[in-house]
Amino acid sequence: MSSYASVIIDISAKGIDRPFEYEIPDALAGRAKVGSTVVIPFGKTSRLGYVIDVLAEPSRSKHQTITAVLDEPLAFDETMAELAIWTAEKYVCSVSDVLRLMLPPGRSRRLRQENPTSDGAPRYSISQPQVNTKKERYAKLMVSADAARQAALELSRAPRQAAALRALADDGPLPAHRIAAFAGASSATLRALAGKGLVALYMEDTYREPDFTYPEELPLDLQLTAEQRQALTSITESNTSTSPFLLQGVTGSGKTEVYLRAIEQVLERGQTAIALVPEIALTPQTVSRFRTRFGERVAVLHSGLGLGERYDQWRRIQDGSYSVVVGARSAVWAPVDNLGLIVIDEEHEPSYKQDRTPRYHARDVAIKRAELSGAGVILGSATPSVESRYRADKKDYHLVRLTKRIEDRPMPAVEIVDMKSAERVGESGFFSTRLLDQLSETIRRGDKAILFLNRRGFANFIICRDCGHVINCVRCNVSLTYHSRERTLLCHHCGFTEPAPSLCPECGGRSIGFFGAGTERVESELKELFPETPVTRMDSDTTTAKDAHRTKLGSFRAQAGGILLGTQMIAKGLDFPDVTFVGIINADTALNLPDFRAGERTFQLMMQVGGRAGRGTSPGSVIVQTYNPDNYAIQALLTGDYDTFYEHEVTLRDALDYPPFSELINIGVSASDEDAAVSLVNRAAEMVRDKMEAGLLPGVKELLGPAPAPLSRLKNRYRWHLLLKTDGDAATKRFLRDAYSGLVPREVRDAPALTYDVDPMSLL
Repeated sequence: MSSYASVIIDISAKGIDRPFEYEIPDALAGRAKVGSTVVIPFGKTSRLGYVIDVLAEPSRSKHQTITAVLDEPLAFDETMAELAIWTAEKYVCSVSDVLRLMLPPGRSRRLRQENPTSDGAPRYSISQPQVNTKKERYAKLMVSADAARQAALELSRAPRQAAALRALADDGPLPAHRIAAFAGASSATLRALAGKGLVALYMEDTYREPDFTYPEELPLDLQLTAEQRQALTSITESNTSTSPFLLQGVTGSGKTEVYLRAIEQVLERGQTAIALVPEIALTPQTVSRFRTRFGERVAVLHSGLGLGERYDQWRRIQDGSYSVVVGARSAVWAPVDNLGLIVIDEEHEPSYKQDRTPRYHARDVAIKRAELSGAGVILGSATPSVESRYRADKKDYHLVRLTKRIEDRPMPAVEIVDMKSAERVGESGFFSTRLLDQLSETIRRGDKAILFLNRRGFANFIICRDCGHVINCVRCNVSLTYHSRERTLLCHHCGFTEPAPSLCPECGGRSIGFFGAGTERVESELKELFPETPVTRMDSDTTTAKDAHRTKLGSFRAQAGGILLGTQMIAKGLDFPDVTFVGIINADTALNLPDFRAGERTFQLMMQVGGRAGRGTSPGSVIVQTYNPDNYAIQALLTGDYDTFYEHEVTLRDALDYPPFSELINIGVSASDEDAAVSLVNRAAEMVRDKMEAGLLPGVKELLGPAPAPLSRLKNRYRWHLLLKTDGDAATKRFLRDAYSGLVPREVRDAPALTYDVDPMSLL
């Protein structure tokens, strides 16, 4: 009997974003499976496609035939195929774009036709990938182990050859680099032994091994607190384990240990687990803790690894070598089998939302994947997202709480400094005397401090005091940031740079001033104020090199005393018992952004960074500098009372009908010509409005805009947007998907771009 394949074409165009049916020829019947990469005729050419279903009965009468099945590992299974379709529907993107997230890193998807076989059949492969399987030279004995040891005795005048033979006799086939380490044997040594017929040299596939060393000693016999035991029991003994658990635990309460114990039970059942963390900076410490507990069964996936390392980690996950995957957002797509648990640490973090197509949220994808796999989910946070806490209140999630720190250690004392009236220190004026006094006392005691400022660079902008001219990016409607080390101006949005001027480019005046504080400038002043104290700076400028996060955090941990200065990458998850003081230089960075989540983000970020203090035996303290001391988000920091903040915030959201009371869809338009951007966004608005007035979009509750985006020009493109408040109805998303082709002209050079962002984490 004939069988048929439902195939997704490897093209992102929304106009063909649907499965196409092809007949599976008898010769390929055993190879065309769900997850297979196939070559199919499409129009006048051949294309790559992915089989997402195999059908016994077709839905139509005529079919073209699959041309070839490529000799590639299965890209996904039935569960992941279903997850891809769900993700595409939820986030109004193409299934093809989602499936690419499931492919090994660094693998090209271009089809290449090779020389035909002897019978004239065409052969296909994927073009040269960005990264290949690593091969390494190995040596093995061509004689018995006893004969090799005897030969070693006879090679007294060639001690390295003798040592190499003994190593191979003791341990069997070995890679050349290990023989060199054991015996000092060079390539010439091995070639000499091969020439004597004693060994054979050959190439074998191997793996790139990332360096996961982290200078932290962890006890293996930790005793759980009563709250931890109760939380773990609730999570592991629930009869409704596929409903997510929201583990709301104050900073330092031991959420990680609960994760580890829950994963331990999953592994004992022969299943696998995924643990997501929001920042690369957290990964070295997290991996250290997971590897201490689970050994070499732990894989790591994040962009800080080299492409070859990521590829090897991925394929070893796929072949079952690892049973625990730790990583950032993309690890939610890891090809683990028999999934038992997904942990999302710091579940509130906006970095779990991808800001390019497909614009998925890893937390929600993880929950759906767990549902399809019959796995459990733990969402952990000291400051849960409003959406997650609301779902817990509605009993969609199970709320489990940890209200106390380990060993009943006190929460850090929080003090708010009103910078409008505070006495300040230094020429720049971004240190209050109160913060500086506390920092000095911390250093005097030999303790460590963390200073947080969510801006990098030396100065946020340069202004001419004579004419008021601010030097802006030529591509974006933002000011350039001054970086003193390179004496350059840099746009943190598009990367544009230019030398810092000595004269005003507008009036020619010499009164150029540097305004605002960035981490580089704060670092400079700290070194002047505390010349004997080591300052470790962590931001996007200082952590570009491979392993920079691990190196800097390891150095800070190892040193006696010191200051860790950084942006949001140091604000959460890090655990240094000797940090007793945290200073927040400016709590207002995100507070005044034109975004309904500004208050929530400010509270979460300040609570998280403040929670780095006092995690050891010594009590901690936090000073928060702000120009808005009466703001409800700032005031909530004084008591660290999440529930009070949440009640205030969720009441505001309800009144304004923002999430979790509605689902937002941001329709974004960008174009190199502003008129073209305005024209497209107006046509999109008119199309939605017409459907609403006709009663054909009952799921749309409100249409806001169109309006220029707050960052109205980026990378030489003008940006406008249109915001829909919906009830989450799937019909609205189907309408938007169908409308896309009618709105965006095809094959027009430099055409305006249109994007859909469902559940946007930023409206900038």
